[in-house]
Amino acid sequence: MNTSFDFNRRAFNVRELGAVGDGIAMDTLALQKALDLASATEEGGIVLVPPGRYLTQPLRIGSNVRIHLEKGAIILASRNVDDYPEWEGRGYFNAHRCPYNGRYLLGAEGAENISITGEGVIDGQGFAFYEENEGAAFAKVIDKKTRPARMLMFAVCKNVRFEGVTFRNSPAWTCWMVGCTDVTFENLVIESNLRHMNADGIDIDACCNVLIRNCRIQTGDDAIVLRSISRLFNEERACEQIRVENCHLRSSCNAIRLAYYNDGDIRNVVMDNITIAKSCRGIICQIPLPAETPERNTQTLTNLGPVVENVRFSNIKIEARLPLWFRISEGSRARSIGNITFENLDIAGSTPSIFQGNSETFLKNLSFNNMRMRIVDGEPCLGADEMPCKAAALIVANCENLSVRNLVVEGSNSEIPDDTPLFYIQNTTNFVADRTINKSCYYHEHFMDALT
Repeated sequence: MNTSFDFNRRAFNVRELGAVGDGIAMDTLALQKALDLASATEEGGIVLVPPGRYLTQPLRIGSNVRIHLEKGAIILASRNVDDYPEWEGRGYFNAHRCPYNGRYLLGAEGAENISITGEGVIDGQGFAFYEENEGAAFAKVIDKKTRPARMLMFAVCKNVRFEGVTFRNSPAWTCWMVGCTDVTFENLVIESNLRHMNADGIDIDACCNVLIRNCRIQTGDDAIVLRSISRLFNEERACEQIRVENCHLRSSCNAIRLAYYNDGDIRNVVMDNITIAKSCRGIICQIPLPAETPERNTQTLTNLGPVVENVRFSNIKIEARLPLWFRISEGSRARSIGNITFENLDIAGSTPSIFQGNSETFLKNLSFNNMRMRIVDGEPCLGADEMPCKAAALIVANCENLSVRNLVVEGSNSEIPDDTPLFYIQNTTNFVADRTINKSCYYHEHFMDALT
């Protein structure tokens, strides 16, 4: 969909349809009318939102609609939890199985050719759904069952584009794309409160052909998520052909997350030229047991677990307490996690990066090329009981085919105790490393045996 202004397409100015734009009057009817008129126009229409503050309840978007937010235009989500009904699905997916709930601000299902552009802002007013929890790392959610779980919720849509706008203060997930095809996020700013739990940035779920480019994302929870939640569809859908590039991320939790327990397939992913700053964890692929989740879920494992394959991370700078964490918990399930490459990474952290399969599923075909790993003072991200063994920079356990090339480790004596190896490689087959690695610190014997 061409996002340049097409003056041959009819524009519907929300002011002319009755929107007040003072941030006090409820402008839902005028905004929804503009959306409906634009979708009903033969060649599609433009919803033009001029400067102002437009308070609204949830809105549904049809096909062939472009929402253009002029500079100074702010769409404000209602702070009244009763204004958010559950998603009334049209049968494209299992809406009743949405995580948390099906409440949203902007939604579309089974639509195509949708874009949201401009220099304006969409504000979820998320603070209304939390209360301060002094002394705690995160504010307290007032009620997860009724808090709107998403600002944007697009299901099984095609040809979707977001460009230039700012999304801020989401109550929970900011943008959730589920089962969508040909989606672009470009030149966006996403800002959620760093103390707001579940306040994700972009969640890509069972989608195909997605581009995230030139975005700045700061979140209280995961900044970018790739998943394929199996229960949302009656057939398997993969999350595939995903590219993320030229982005700046910060998270109180995980900057980038791949997969979860009971998920489907994730494959053919490229992430390039990304900066991760001041985050708890950098890039993770954690497959926990339900009881290990923050919610301490009691549900059972319902499938054989996810496949994560053909993933490449390149030209990435990470500043996080735990830079890299790929782990399958013992007793959890994953069909396969492998063919994963890390190239040209500069990482700094106070906790060693960890790659750990379990006794049933080994990680496969891991490659680390041209990496600088800086060990810095700071609070560890994991407790001692969660670490498979002791090391300063890198731990790999239960892995088939591991390659390490041109890896440099830096850290002072205070940051690397004399009795701590830089690397610990355990129960790993076909392990190859080169001698260009900085050998100024002690290595575990398993690592030295692999040097070529």
